[in-house]
Amino acid sequence: MPTVPIDEITLTFTPLAGSPNFQLWLVAPSPAATVTAAIELGGDPSTPIPAGTQVELLDAAGNPVTDILGDPIVVDVAPDGSFSLVTEFGDYQLDLELPVDVAPADPADFPFAFTADSDVVDLGSFAIAAVPADTGGTPGLVETGIDPELPLAVASILLIVGAALLTRRRATT
Repeated sequence: MPTVPIDEITLTFTPLAGSPNFQLWLVAPSPAATVTAAIELGGDPSTPIPAGTQVELLDAAGNPVTDILGDPIVVDVAPDGSFSLVTEFGDYQLDLELPVDVAPADPADFPFAFTADSDVVDLGSFAIAAVPADTGGTPGLVETGIDPELPLAVASILLIVGAALLTRRRATT
């Protein structure tokens, strides 16, 4: 790596046996930005962020930015709400993905547009007006107030009564 700026490069060609005769490889590091931010649920920084909360990096048009393997760039948000990712300079959006047991599932501030144009880009903190949904400890189920054993007990009683009536009717005919 040169320690002084290069003003001129001269290539001299001399025929040789074999191939290639000469090669010139130029490599320049891509400018990279470290993007940091924090998420706060309910506007309280002491509220822990639910496991499974993630941030996805999108391009300026809203399409997922992919890594070298073609996978979307998605980072987990730490329990304290912090996250960071490294990307090239450019215009991007961040999209927040909350677990299904947190409401609302689509926060109003996201996707959030920003420009990565320096070594470190601190986006500050985002206060999300979302709180963990009360699902009675079972995600996806709604508490009805009915004992879950009651329908099974009623069905069993009806089956026994029906069988007894059928047996009695057959006995009388």
